[in-house]
Amino acid sequence: QGNITSVGSLAGLSMAGNIAMNNYSLTGANTVSAAFLTGTLSTAAQGNITSVGSLAGLNMAGDITMNAHNISGAGNVAATTFSGALNGNASTASALAAAGSQCSAGNYPLGVDASGNAVNCTALGNPSAGHAVCWKTATTLGYCSTQPDTSGNCTCN
Repeated sequence: QGNITSVGSLAGLSMAGNIAMNNYSLTGANTVSAAFLTGTLSTAAQGNITSVGSLAGLNMAGDITMNAHNISGAGNVAATTFSGALNGNASTASALAAAGSQCSAGNYPLGVDASGNAVNCTALGNPSAGHAVCWKTATTLGYCSTQPDTSGNCTCN
């Protein structure tokens, strides 16, 4: 029956095929169920979407609520403010920015640990008053026994 224009009220309808709406709207339906639904959803909030596949980008105007979940696989995460504990290189940088332990007077450190504390404090020796400090070896400081020349070189003891 190709030209049926009205059938009254139906309690149900089973069909094998597609519905061609030709720019008409489906209204008054409490639930629409389909194996595949294509097109654009026009309502702003979609509360029950649990997966969106792979996104090329995402713009947000609000906060992300993670409920104790982690962000993983991110190359970079940028923000104007981070709060809470940071792990990895960010924690190391924060520790190094803090005032770590120092060597006592007359000593110098051979390094600094990940917490910003002096490592392997080494005695400087006893320079004469007014003499400059210099590197005797790659890991040992000394003092200039002569005044530095115009290039800054001296005899280092």
